Amino acid sequence: METNENPVESRTSMPLPLLILYTQNGSIPFLSWNFIHQFNNEILFHSKNDDEEINFVKLNVGDFFDYLDESGGDHRLSSMKYFKNCSFILSLFDPLRNSKDFYKSNDQKIAIETYQGKKMLSVDDMLKLSRTIGVDHVQSLADIITPPIAGRKWTNKSVDRSNKFLDEIISQQQQKEDSGNKIKLWATVTGGFQHESRYRSCQKISQYSDCLQAIIIDGFFGYKTDGQDNDDDLEENLDNFQQILTGDIIPNLPEQIPKVLFGCFYPDTIIRLIRSGIQIFDSSICTLLTNRGRALPSPLISNVEPKLLFERSTEMINDDDPNPSIILDLNNISFKNSDRLISNKCKCYTCNKGFTRSYINHLLKRNEINSRILLQIHNHYVLTEFFSRIRLIIIDGYFDQLLVNSNVLDDKFSQPQPPPSSTTTTMTSLPNGK
Repeated sequence: METNENPVESRTSMPLPLLILYTQNGSIPFLSWNFIHQFNNEILFHSKNDDEEINFVKLNVGDFFDYLDESGGDHRLSSMKYFKNCSFILSLFDPLRNSKDFYKSNDQKIAIETYQGKKMLSVDDMLKLSRTIGVDHVQSLADIITPPIAGRKWTNKSVDRSNKFLDEIISQQQQKEDSGNKIKLWATVTGGFQHESRYRSCQKISQYSDCLQAIIIDGFFGYKTDGQDNDDDLEENLDNFQQILTGDIIPNLPEQIPKVLFGCFYPDTIIRLIRSGIQIFDSSICTLLTNRGRALPSPLISNVEPKLLFERSTEMINDDDPNPSIILDLNNISFKNSDRLISNKCKCYTCNKGFTRSYINHLLKRNEINSRILLQIHNHYVLTEFFSRIRLIIIDGYFDQLLVNSNVLDDKFSQPQPPPSSTTTTMTSLPNGK
């Protein structure tokens, strides 16, 4: 597919691996943008050289569907002062809103879930909405409702629709090349759990490689991810998922375009996915943990060596440990009288201001909103710091050592190359997993 642009130069520069901020109705749950703006460096980690770092924000189209009927007024998020350093991606589905309804799409529109129930969305609707609320990145329309029970006929039909939508949105975008407000398109891989369907989706997307900003790997509707308690099949589920990634998807997509996987993933899974070729994630795991009254350990990577300081454990921690390496369930009665911080090494607002485990436990028991605010701050700071550390480790050439030291290597998977070291981290330089 020929274009008039240099794809490398036109593709937006952003640090990779990248964490996109998960939102509901345009805000990080429990946090106002005013508060984030006021205490930014204690909520979202920034390195000393990243004071002007752009925050990439994920918006769910179902949260803004009503804006299709708005006329007049300026509804652009970019016009609001607190979004000065933000870039927005308008995505199709909310990873935390796990609907069990198999909404049916058609050849003109896809079914999405909104707060008013099922709605139908067309390519024109998606583009109109992106202009109305002023987003600069848009996920291509796709029929991704392909659960594990979907057979070849179902998934092939899904791919046919998604390919048609991709043709349509790119055609419209090419007609607007001279308008000056061309959006950046993120293609959507579909095909469910069928090898043939996935391959067809990847082949179609590859035809438009020069027109794409990123590629979202989707269509695993109903697939279990991290954060789902008491599920003995979860590890096997994730293993199968990674085999599909490394076997069927990543090798069949353009190497130079970043791969995106939205959903809830723990730090060890994130490292494995980066090794497999995924470069962009969202922060939905923070909200999932916050809703459950849980806090990530901090820091997640050692300051002494490239090693993950995260363990999956359901055992009760010793409250004498000032810096545990497991997720803390602060609902537990064992924290009732604890005067310790979540972590004595954390620099987030919650820990810096001296909010103790016992205080958060007290707030949780009374279902106080402040408990969620304090946990959401902590979890976001820890995860944004984690991604910053991974980027530095990749730049310094220690990603291999991080994998070995953290015991996340597994011979069951195909072995793509680790991300290359680089002095800059942009949309076109890190890492491709090949």
